[in-house]
Amino acid sequence: MPSFRLFAAATALACAAFTLAVPQLISNGIVAVESSDSGSSGSDVTSVAGIVNRVVQEVQPITCQLDYITSQNNTQSIVKPLLSDVQAVLSQATYDMKTLCDTTVNWSSSTAYGTWSKADLCKLVGELLCLVLGALGNVLSAVSILEYNLIFPLLAQVGCDLGNLLSLIVKIIGPGQLVPSLLPLIQDVLPTIGNLSIGLKAYACLGVF
Repeated sequence: MPSFRLFAAATALACAAFTLAVPQLISNGIVAVESSDSGSSGSDVTSVAGIVNRVVQEVQPITCQLDYITSQNNTQSIVKPLLSDVQAVLSQATYDMKTLCDTTVNWSSSTAYGTWSKADLCKLVGELLCLVLGALGNVLSAVSILEYNLIFPLLAQVGCDLGNLLSLIVKIIGPGQLVPSLLPLIQDVLPTIGNLSIGLKAYACLGVF
């Protein structure tokens, strides 16, 4: 069974690599963030946990860039390509999740968890929510009045896409199997859902909005 601790360590190293690269991107005090090519492959559709694990790995480099957005570079031209990359990854994952549901005749624990445990799946889902919602919250907190009407709808749409994927995961696994263990892991990013006004629309499955 894969070690979540090893996965977390790999994620931390990836973030560290981006952090070290940041000074090279700075020009006149403004970070010149460039869009990444997320390239969702849809290669692992054999289990719910496998799909979520792939999504976490693919969105992490993008959210690292969004975490470095400040009031100085928070413009639609910079933020929109990054958000579009996140949406592409989430869209592929949602498609793969629905495909898994449609093509699986006899559901079993291996279909849901693959080689991961139930606890690992919960941590992976929590990691995904924290990565994406944390990045959205950072961008929202740094948006200017001039850019607000351009950027807010983009953030809300990505938040909804994430919520729709979460709702599908909860439906497959079962709310009683996932939500109680998930909520303590995402307490810090729940306010972002409220700030984007998408709680009832996309996160009703959590039962806290």
